[in-house]
Amino acid sequence: MKEDNPLSQPEKGFTRRALNKGGYDPRSVLRWGQMMAISLLEVVKAVERRFGGEGQKVCFETLVNVGRQIGKDILEAATIPEGLSEIEKISFLASWVNRNAYASPDVPKIISDRECTFDILWCPHQDIYTARDCRIQRYIVEGILDSFNAKDYNIEVTKLIPMGDDTCHFRIWKKEKGEEDVWRARSRAIEKREIQEKKQK
Repeated sequence: MKEDNPLSQPEKGFTRRALNKGGYDPRSVLRWGQMMAISLLEVVKAVERRFGGEGQKVCFETLVNVGRQIGKDILEAATIPEGLSEIEKISFLASWVNRNAYASPDVPKIISDRECTFDILWCPHQDIYTARDCRIQRYIVEGILDSFNAKDYNIEVTKLIPMGDDTCHFRIWKKEKGEEDVWRARSRAIEKREIQEKKQK
Protein backbone atom coordinates (compact mmCIF):
# COMPACT_ATOMS: atom_id res chain seq x y z
CA MET A 1 0.00 0.00 0.00
CA LYS A 2 1.38 3.40 -0.94
CA GLU A 3 2.45 5.54 2.00
CA ASP A 4 0.37 8.54 0.90
CA ASN A 5 -2.79 6.54 0.18
CA PRO A 6 -5.74 7.92 2.22
CA LEU A 7 -6.70 4.38 3.24
CA SER A 8 -3.32 3.75 4.85
CA GLN A 9 -3.06 6.88 7.03
CA PRO A 10 -5.86 6.15 9.57
CA GLU A 11 -4.80 2.51 9.75
CA LYS A 12 -1.21 3.40 10.59
CA GLY A 13 -2.33 5.96 13.15
CA PHE A 14 -4.75 3.54 14.76
CA THR A 15 -2.10 0.84 14.98
CA ARG A 16 0.45 3.22 16.48
CA ARG A 17 -1.84 4.99 18.95
CA ALA A 18 -4.13 2.18 20.03
CA LEU A 19 -3.29 -1.38 19.08
CA ASN A 20 0.44 -1.28 19.80
CA LYS A 21 0.04 0.34 23.23
CA GLY A 22 -2.26 -2.21 24.79
CA GLY A 23 -5.17 -1.61 27.13
CA TYR A 24 -7.43 -0.56 24.28
CA ASP A 25 -10.60 -2.46 23.39
CA PRO A 26 -10.81 -2.48 19.56
CA ARG A 27 -14.53 -3.26 19.83
CA SER A 28 -14.99 0.41 20.62
CA VAL A 29 -14.08 1.15 16.98
CA LEU A 30 -17.02 -1.04 15.95
CA ARG A 31 -19.31 0.90 18.30
CA TRP A 32 -18.04 4.18 16.84
CA GLY A 33 -18.65 2.87 13.30
CA GLN A 34 -22.17 1.82 14.21
CA MET A 35 -22.89 5.27 15.62
CA MET A 36 -21.69 6.86 12.38
CA ALA A 37 -23.69 4.41 10.25
CA ILE A 38 -26.91 5.13 12.15
CA SER A 39 -26.24 8.88 12.00
CA LEU A 40 -25.80 8.81 8.21
CA LEU A 41 -28.95 6.75 7.76
CA GLU A 42 -31.03 9.10 9.92
CA VAL A 43 -29.67 12.16 8.07
CA VAL A 44 -30.72 10.67 4.72
CA LYS A 45 -34.20 9.82 6.03
CA ALA A 46 -34.63 13.31 7.49
CA VAL A 47 -33.53 14.98 4.24
CA GLU A 48 -35.92 12.78 2.25
CA ARG A 49 -38.81 13.75 4.54
CA ARG A 50 -38.02 17.46 4.43
CA PHE A 51 -36.86 17.96 0.84
CA GLY A 52 -38.24 14.96 -1.07
CA GLY A 53 -36.60 13.75 -4.25
CA GLU A 54 -34.27 16.72 -4.60
CA GLY A 55 -32.85 16.23 -1.12
CA GLN A 56 -32.53 12.52 -1.73
CA LYS A 57 -30.61 13.22 -4.94
CA VAL A 58 -28.13 15.46 -3.10
CA CYS A 59 -27.51 12.76 -0.47
CA PHE A 60 -26.99 9.97 -2.94
CA GLU A 61 -24.84 11.98 -5.34
CA THR A 62 -22.60 12.74 -2.35
CA LEU A 63 -22.39 9.04 -1.43
CA VAL A 64 -21.55 8.12 -5.03
CA ASN A 65 -18.74 10.67 -5.01
CA VAL A 66 -17.42 9.21 -1.76
CA GLY A 67 -17.52 5.79 -3.40
CA ARG A 68 -15.55 7.08 -6.38
CA GLN A 69 -12.80 8.35 -4.10
CA ILE A 70 -12.76 5.08 -2.17
CA GLY A 71 -12.54 3.20 -5.47
CA LYS A 72 -9.53 5.27 -6.56
CA ASP A 73 -7.85 4.63 -3.22
CA ILE A 74 -8.52 0.90 -3.52
CA LEU A 75 -6.96 0.74 -6.98
CA GLU A 76 -3.82 2.26 -5.45
CA ALA A 77 -3.88 0.03 -2.37
CA ALA A 78 -4.74 -3.36 -3.88
CA THR A 79 -2.05 -5.34 -5.65
CA ILE A 80 -3.75 -7.48 -8.30
CA PRO A 81 -1.90 -10.77 -8.85
CA GLU A 82 -0.45 -11.28 -12.30
CA GLY A 83 -1.92 -13.77 -14.74
CA LEU A 84 -5.56 -13.37 -13.72
CA SER A 85 -8.31 -13.49 -16.32
CA GLU A 86 -10.72 -10.56 -16.57
CA ILE A 87 -13.40 -12.23 -14.44
CA GLU A 88 -10.76 -13.31 -11.91
CA LYS A 89 -9.63 -9.69 -11.59
CA ILE A 90 -13.23 -8.61 -11.02
CA SER A 91 -13.64 -11.29 -8.37
CA PHE A 92 -10.34 -10.36 -6.72
CA LEU A 93 -11.25 -6.66 -6.52
CA ALA A 94 -14.75 -7.42 -5.19
CA SER A 95 -13.27 -9.58 -2.44
CA TRP A 96 -10.65 -6.94 -1.61
CA VAL A 97 -13.41 -4.35 -1.23
CA ASN A 98 -15.49 -6.67 0.95
CA ARG A 99 -12.67 -7.52 3.31
CA ASN A 100 -10.82 -4.22 3.49
CA ALA A 101 -13.38 -1.46 2.89
CA TYR A 102 -16.52 -3.14 4.26
CA ALA A 103 -14.80 -5.26 6.94
CA SER A 104 -16.86 -8.24 5.76
CA PRO A 105 -15.30 -11.68 5.23
CA ASP A 106 -16.55 -13.26 2.03
CA VAL A 107 -16.46 -16.44 -0.03
CA PRO A 108 -15.79 -15.62 -3.70
CA LYS A 109 -16.52 -18.07 -6.51
CA ILE A 110 -15.80 -18.04 -10.25
CA ILE A 111 -18.81 -19.40 -12.14
CA SER A 112 -17.53 -18.96 -15.70
CA ASP A 113 -15.37 -16.65 -17.79
CA ARG A 114 -18.26 -14.17 -17.68
CA GLU A 115 -19.64 -14.55 -14.17
CA CYS A 116 -18.59 -14.69 -10.54
CA THR A 117 -20.33 -14.55 -7.18
CA PHE A 118 -19.51 -13.91 -3.56
CA ASP A 119 -21.21 -14.50 -0.23
CA ILE A 120 -20.77 -12.04 2.62
CA LEU A 121 -20.49 -14.21 5.73
CA TRP A 122 -21.24 -11.38 8.12
CA CYS A 123 -21.47 -7.59 8.00
CA PRO A 124 -20.64 -5.11 10.77
CA HIS A 125 -24.07 -3.48 10.30
CA GLN A 126 -26.21 -6.62 10.15
CA ASP A 127 -27.44 -6.20 13.74
CA ILE A 128 -28.49 -2.56 13.34
CA TYR A 129 -29.57 -2.20 9.69
CA THR A 130 -32.80 -3.51 8.26
CA ALA A 131 -32.81 -4.76 4.68
CA ARG A 132 -34.21 -1.37 3.64
CA ASP A 133 -31.45 0.46 5.47
CA CYS A 134 -28.82 -1.35 3.40
CA ARG A 135 -29.78 0.91 0.49
CA ILE A 136 -27.30 3.45 1.88
CA GLN A 137 -24.49 1.20 0.76
CA ARG A 138 -25.77 1.00 -2.83
CA TYR A 139 -24.45 4.46 -3.68
CA ILE A 140 -20.98 3.93 -2.27
CA VAL A 141 -20.84 0.73 -4.32
CA GLU A 142 -22.03 2.66 -7.38
CA GLY A 143 -19.16 5.09 -6.98
CA ILE A 144 -16.62 2.31 -6.49
CA LEU A 145 -17.88 0.66 -9.69
CA ASP A 146 -17.44 3.97 -11.53
CA SER A 147 -13.81 4.16 -10.36
CA PHE A 148 -13.23 0.57 -11.44
CA ASN A 149 -14.66 1.45 -14.88
CA ALA A 150 -16.88 -1.62 -14.53
CA LYS A 151 -19.58 -0.42 -16.92
CA ASP A 152 -19.37 -3.69 -18.87
CA TYR A 153 -20.48 -5.67 -15.81
CA ASN A 154 -23.73 -6.06 -13.94
CA ILE A 155 -24.09 -6.73 -10.23
CA GLU A 156 -27.09 -7.70 -8.14
CA VAL A 157 -27.73 -8.85 -4.60
CA THR A 158 -30.09 -11.83 -4.30
CA LYS A 159 -29.88 -12.60 -0.58
CA LEU A 160 -29.57 -10.36 2.48
CA ILE A 161 -28.69 -11.28 6.05
CA PRO A 162 -31.12 -8.66 7.46
CA MET A 163 -33.91 -10.48 5.58
CA GLY A 164 -33.10 -13.70 7.42
CA ASP A 165 -30.75 -15.22 4.85
CA ASP A 166 -27.59 -16.98 5.96
CA THR A 167 -25.38 -14.71 3.83
CA CYS A 168 -25.60 -11.68 1.58
CA HIS A 169 -25.23 -13.18 -1.89
CA PHE A 170 -23.99 -11.09 -4.81
CA ARG A 171 -23.79 -12.04 -8.48
CA ILE A 172 -21.54 -10.25 -11.00
CA TRP A 173 -21.71 -10.94 -14.72
CA LYS A 174 -20.64 -9.43 -18.01
CA LYS A 175 -23.45 -7.56 -19.72
CA GLU A 176 -24.93 -8.64 -23.00
CA LYS A 177 -25.18 -5.97 -25.68
CA GLY A 178 -27.94 -3.52 -24.76
CA GLU A 179 -28.52 -5.03 -21.31
CA GLU A 180 -29.63 -2.51 -18.70
CA ASP A 181 -27.58 -1.65 -15.65
CA VAL A 182 -29.34 -3.81 -13.04
CA TRP A 183 -27.69 -2.20 -10.02
CA ARG A 184 -28.60 1.35 -10.97
CA ALA A 185 -32.09 0.38 -12.15
CA ARG A 186 -32.77 -1.21 -8.77
CA SER A 187 -31.41 1.86 -6.99
CA ARG A 188 -33.75 4.16 -8.92
CA ALA A 189 -36.73 1.93 -8.09
CA ILE A 190 -35.84 1.99 -4.39
CA GLU A 191 -35.48 5.77 -4.46
CA LYS A 192 -38.99 6.19 -5.90
CA ARG A 193 -40.45 3.80 -3.36
CA GLU A 194 -38.94 5.70 -0.43
CA ILE A 195 -40.18 9.09 -1.63
CA GLN A 196 -43.67 7.82 -2.45
CA GLU A 197 -44.07 6.18 0.93
CA LYS A 198 -42.87 9.30 2.76
CA LYS A 199 -45.37 11.40 0.79
CA GLN A 200 -48.18 9.07 1.82
CA LYS A 201 -47.26 9.46 5.48
